[in-house]
Amino acid sequence: MLYSIVEIRRDEVELPEKNKGKNFGPMNPETLKQLGDEFKVLVAIYKLSMTKQPPTYSKLDEMVGGALGKHNTLRLLHFLADWGFVEDQYGSTGPNTAGRLHYIDSDHVQDAREMYEKYVRPHEKPEDQIDFVPDLLIEK
Repeated sequence: MLYSIVEIRRDEVELPEKNKGKNFGPMNPETLKQLGDEFKVLVAIYKLSMTKQPPTYSKLDEMVGGALGKHNTLRLLHFLADWGFVEDQYGSTGPNTAGRLHYIDSDHVQDAREMYEKYVRPHEKPEDQIDFVPDLLIEK
């Protein structure tokens, strides 16, 4: 069975209290220092997905762009897509807006979760931490 974090489940799934109302700004470069650049982007997509926020390029660049440099976020998204880590879909990015959304491929959701739990979560402030929401995963 393959699973993926997809938009279709967002309205159906209730988030844990810890994941609600998160508005992620730039991630602390110190928090991300143990990850390679491409995995910084993957973890940012994971965090947005687990809080039911649309993982758009502009949001990802806001979160990790400071740690990566101005144009590296897009380059790394292309790299992750080429290697099969990320799938791009078009969908709703907010009220009355649409755009390209970046989702973690079904084969790599668990990898992203493990990277977040091992390398990022221990260095985050408690208010920035999120919990895994398995109900956001659906069979493809």
